[in-house]
Amino acid sequence: MMAPRDGLHAYAVDHQDDWMLFRGEHPARQLDAGQWPVVFIHTTAGDAGSAEGWWEARELATVMAVRRFLGELPLRISRPRVRGHGLQRYCCGKAVLYFLRCADGGKRGEGYRLHRHSFLTRLRDCGRPLPTVDGSSRYRSWDDFCRMLARIVVPHLLQQGPAGQPGGQRSRRQVSVRWMAPGTGDPDEAASSC
Repeated sequence: MMAPRDGLHAYAVDHQDDWMLFRGEHPARQLDAGQWPVVFIHTTAGDAGSAEGWWEARELATVMAVRRFLGELPLRISRPRVRGHGLQRYCCGKAVLYFLRCADGGKRGEGYRLHRHSFLTRLRDCGRPLPTVDGSSRYRSWDDFCRMLARIVVPHLLQQGPAGQPGGQRSRRQVSVRWMAPGTGDPDEAASSC
C-alpha cells in the first residue's frame, strides 16, 4: 500500500526497532518533508522475557533515535489512558510515539514463562487476556486491543492540520496505517497454538 503524500501516517509495530530496521526510509521521509504528524505505535515491550532493564532500554533508545533525527526539539512525555488502558506517550516535533508494553511472544512464538506465555498472537487467536509487562493495563480480547489502537489514531486525524488548517476540514485528510510483523513488513503472521 502506498502512503498518502499528505495526511496522517501511522505505524503499528511489534518491537521498538521494527519500523526503523524494515521501513525506516518511509517515516524518515515523512518526518523530514511532511507537515503532518507521524504516529508510531509500539505494541510490545520487546522484553525478550527479561524482568527489568531490557525493554526500558529499547524504549528509551527508540525515543532518542527519533530525537536525534529531528534535532533538539522539546520532548513531551505523558501517560494517557485510552479506553481504560494505560499508555506511555512521547511527543517530539511531528513524531508521536506510543508504547503499549505488551509481553513479547519470543523468537519461537511461545511467549515467556515470566508472563505466563501470554502475548499478542495468543490474545488474537485464543482470546487469552494479555497484561502489559509494567502492569499498567490488561487487554481482555483482540477486539479490545484493536479498538484501543483505533482510539489512538483517530484523535490525530481530528487535530489541527498543516499550516493552521482547522480540524473541521478533515474530509480532505487521508490516513496510512501500516501493521508490520517482525522482520517481514508483512501484516500477517503465523497463527500460534493455543
